[in-house]
Amino acid sequence: MYAHLLKLWKQFPVSVQERVYPSLKSTGIPYFLSYIAGYEKNHRLSNFAGNLLHVKEEYLRRSGNERKVLSDQFNAIVDGLVLKNGVKKTTYSMRHRRILSEVLGEKKFRIKKEELRVLDVPSSVGTSSLDNYEILSKDYKIGSYVLGDLYFKIYYDAERGCVYDEDGNLLQKKFKKRFIDIYRPLTSGESYNILAHCLLLPFNLMSWYFKKKYGCADTNLYHPIMLLHPDVEQRLKDGTFDIRKIDVFENINEQFDMIISFNLLQKNYFPEKLIRRGIENLTNALNEGGLLIIGNTVSFSVSMKTKGELVLMEKKGDF
Repeated sequence: MYAHLLKLWKQFPVSVQERVYPSLKSTGIPYFLSYIAGYEKNHRLSNFAGNLLHVKEEYLRRSGNERKVLSDQFNAIVDGLVLKNGVKKTTYSMRHRRILSEVLGEKKFRIKKEELRVLDVPSSVGTSSLDNYEILSKDYKIGSYVLGDLYFKIYYDAERGCVYDEDGNLLQKKFKKRFIDIYRPLTSGESYNILAHCLLLPFNLMSWYFKKKYGCADTNLYHPIMLLHPDVEQRLKDGTFDIRKIDVFENINEQFDMIISFNLLQKNYFPEKLIRRGIENLTNALNEGGLLIIGNTVSFSVSMKTKGELVLMEKKGDF
């Protein structure tokens, strides 16, 4: 029924949708309908995170087009993996190449150092970081390239068909025809009203039940799976990349010459107060004269740390 309602909504002229959508967005109804409409497709067994180990092993054994197929499957799996904080590991190759190439192509953004310490946060599964590293390497020597994120690993209990995060929180449970996820994707920096909470109540109750029934005994008993693309894991092993568990809303105890942070500090993810805290923590982690580049795949801003303060140098679009 919900899928039919969503289909009906899409049949309205775009001009009508644009007038009505803003008033509906705060209710959470558009998100709810979209979530329901895509539920069957997104939760098919091929997208179950427990398959990651096999997909990654096969990827390393194959080449050419077979690797491309396996890489696409890897991306579909991580796109369906929702962590406790509501964040997904969705990413893809060359996601930020255009923006980073544009920024680094301008002399005013030149960092006056020959060798850089770079933080890429959130790095997700690292595929975008491969491109970023390649672009930066054309102009700088990279002394250290750190992939920062909250979670780099999951644990798979094959016997019970359960996937857990590093803290032992149940993320997915496998069944015969599909799997369920315990957490829903992060939707907005604003709270939804009582109607949305009522509509989503069955999912919240289901999550509560499965968390109680399939509690984690000890992650050391399960199969660890790195949440990194196989190509990125290889660069980790050869020393090109390093990884750190970093929460941008907490103090960062390292200093960097460049911090790249795409698809994180956005108004549709977090409230303004939390975004300001994240930017402040990233600023504190910058060396004097360092650059902070934030945004998404369309919009971005570039700021430089000058005399201890973050100075906006350019901003395009809104995020």
